[in-house]
Amino acid sequence: MKKQILYVLITCLLVGGLLHSAFAEEAKVESLKSGEPINPEEKWGVKVVGVRLTAENHMIDFRYRVIDPDKAWQLLQKKTERYLIQQTTGKKFHVPTTRLGPLRQSAVKPATDRDYIILFANTGQAIKAGDKVTVVIGEFKAEDLVVE
Repeated sequence: MKKQILYVLITCLLVGGLLHSAFAEEAKVESLKSGEPINPEEKWGVKVVGVRLTAENHMIDFRYRVIDPDKAWQLLQKKTERYLIQQTTGKKFHVPTTRLGPLRQSAVKPATDRDYIILFANTGQAIKAGDKVTVVIGEFKAEDLVVE
């Protein structure tokens, strides 16, 4: 019964990711290779919308908006590695996989002005509201994101 409820909750979260979210937090984004601050809209064609705890604090919901699909397609490829780093401990949190596949969206051609989500497992509920995290998607890196 609990598994069914969790699957329903996860499905609702994924469907909700297709709608525009109410998040309103900017993020400092840096390239993994250069380490110099860059504008995520110019380099990656995305705007970080926010990161918050969800599913009774067992999951971390990261959302970003596609501004330029031609630049953002790399972030939505199925084979691109995604993980979240807790900045105080350096611990990595990955995207869980269910019978339906990984809990993240992928697209052949991203849509302009659409929000996309990635759900990370919050193992042991280690990450709390107010913690700073870094999200890594391939070569994209968003640092100093404050968890809501």
